[in-house]
Amino acid sequence: KGIFMKINSRIILIAALGLFSSNIMATQLPSDIYHPASAEILKAQPFENGEFVAEFKVNAEHISIRELAARVIADAREKGFSVEQSMVKRDNADIKFYRDNQELKVSLELKSPRAIEYKAALDLNKN
Repeated sequence: KGIFMKINSRIILIAALGLFSSNIMATQLPSDIYHPASAEILKAQPFENGEFVAEFKVNAEHISIRELAARVIADAREKGFSVEQSMVKRDNADIKFYRDNQELKVSLELKSPRAIEYKAALDLNKN
């Protein structure tokens, strides 16, 4: 009985740490960058000059490039961005948004039938 309690305690601790670290990773993303709920965060990097770069892996079995692009555009518009440039195809998309002196660039690419690479670059001090 004692060994099972130790094992269960370790499993609970490991699970709690996993949830905590994934929550930390999610909170580091600026709210201006759309984060699909099921996307895996591959990169979340802020820079001192007001820029932020994020990279996600999105399951392509549940969403197409066009659907994901539409969600990104809708989310950015809700946050006050306007679409400056948009090129959306079946297997890739490049979208550029502006809001005042801020720029958001999004790139989507179908890497395999199961994976979409989603990159976002946010520049809060675009001059």
